Amino acid sequence: MRNAIDSLIKEFGFDCHKSFISSTFGFLLQKKTISISIYLGAISMFIKKWVGLEGVVFATFLALIIFEFITGIRASLKEGNKIESKRFGRVILKMLIYTTMIGMLNVFKNNLSVPSIFGYEFNVFELVYNIVVYGILLQLFISVLENLSRLGYKETSKLFKVVSSIFDRWLKLEGTESENKPKID
Repeated sequence: MRNAIDSLIKEFGFDCHKSFISSTFGFLLQKKTISISIYLGAISMFIKKWVGLEGVVFATFLALIIFEFITGIRASLKEGNKIESKRFGRVILKMLIYTTMIGMLNVFKNNLSVPSIFGYEFNVFELVYNIVVYGILLQLFISVLENLSRLGYKETSKLFKVVSSIFDRWLKLEGTESENKPKID
């Protein structure tokens, strides 16, 4: 059997199955690679369990926050605004607050029992979780578009105006508090 495998492997340019394994998987068998893989796997499992997002989605989420921060700094510098060191703490605080909010909602949606009303189960925390996650992501994307617009990218400027007008109309409340109060004569 081994001779048959070695013959097949030789057809692909390898001397034997050992050279194939060493060439294909050698880097995976190094202690450093195994250690890094274990740490990344543990972090990914923790994020999935606590925050409810896959590790790569969470990493992309953090990258989006950093991208929003960097484009904001560049736009402010272009506009001549002074950059203070306090701004660097803001990005860390944003990451912590967003992650904590999403994490708490994930814990609630996964661990609270869902009451059955007229035979239907409705997990309000799952709804709120999704609204918060997508709301934060949309807010970050809109902020990046705004920052890129401030930097002079015409394509993003047009897109920012369209997206902003859609959200302004969608989120606009009917009237203001003073308009809704009954008049007393």
